[in-house]
Parts: sequence; C-alpha cells; structure tokens
Amino acid sequence: LERMNSNTSTGLDGWSVKELRLLPDHMLQALCAIFAKIEATGHWPRVLSEGLISMIPKGLNLQPRNLRPITVMSAVYRLWAASQVRRVLAWMEDWIHPSLTSYRPERGCEDLWWPLALKVEEALLAGDDLCGVGFDFNRAFDRLPSKLLLKLAAELGMPANILRGLEGMYERLQRRFKTGGCVGAAFRSTNGIMQGRPLSV
Repeated sequence: LERMNSNTSTGLDGWSVKELRLLPDHMLQALCAIFAKIEATGHWPRVLSEGLISMIPKGLNLQPRNLRPITVMSAVYRLWAASQVRRVLAWMEDWIHPSLTSYRPERGCEDLWWPLALKVEEALLAGDDLCGVGFDFNRAFDRLPSKLLLKLAAELGMPANILRGLEGMYERLQRRFKTGGCVGAAFRSTNGIMQGRPLSV
C-alpha cells in the first residue's frame, strides 16, 4: 500500500470514495487483497490509521463546548467499513430489540416518531394531560469505551474478520486536529469511537 500511495499524485489516503471507484481493476484487486490481509491480522498500514478531526459547530457560537469533533478517516478505510455494513446489520438483527429503529433496514426515526405524534394528537383532541421526558447524551461518541464495546461485540458474535479489522484500527488509530489549512500533532485516544463513519453506530 505504501508503494501504491507513493505512486499517485495525491496519495490513496487523500482520495474520495468516488475516485477510488475509478481505479483500474488491478489496483482494486490489490485493495481487496489488502482488506483481506487486514481482516486476517488486524494490522492497518500507518497511512490508513490516521484520522483528521474537524470541529463542527453545534451551538450558536464557536466556543469550544459548542463544537463537535468529527474524525474523518481516509477514503480507503471508509470503503472497507462501508463494504461491511450489510453483514453488521444482518448480525445486529439477531439480538437487537424490536423497538430500536435507527440503522436498521427499512426502518427509521419516523417509525418511532409517527406513532408518538398520533398519540399526542389524540390526547390534544381529547383534552387529556400530556407529559414527556427527553434525554440527550452530551458528547456520547467521545466518551464511549471502545475496548469494552469491542469486547461486547465479540460476546454478541460479531463476525470475526470485521471485529479484527475494527480492533486493529482502534489499536493503531492516531488523530490530528485540523483547522483551516493547518494540521496538529498526532495523538492517541483512550476512549471514544469515530463519528460519522459507516460502522460507528
């Protein structure tokens, strides 16, 4: 992979998934061989195990507590993760509770909110009392213990090759803050999972 990376003008780690689709067959076959090796060993090349953290505004101002850190991985890693989503979704169906609707085929937030909206409308029309509680976890992705989550996934029977790939990524993962055109020093995280990628949820 390092040789493939050095033979391109932008580097595979700087390509988009759309651009990766345009690679010639021999390079796509090489990528498949790399993915198979990663899944067998859990070892990711250094060039693919770095993520850039972009700060996305979540509140009304740019105070640090109102910024959400999103780790953006290389297109090659995202391609691998996306290729495993169907298997992970099928595995989840073996144990997930029927009331959970997000990240499930042919289900979505509307399956939860629509029946609730009908109950609220019925109560309003009937003049019944209403009350409700909403919960939101502050910076939940950043506080999740990734090693514990991976152990739970193993106990629940996640496909071994996907689990090895994820464990290998979290063992080697280094992140760098990116702001404007500047990139900071690499650091390792002891907690948290990468947001906004196919296997994050």
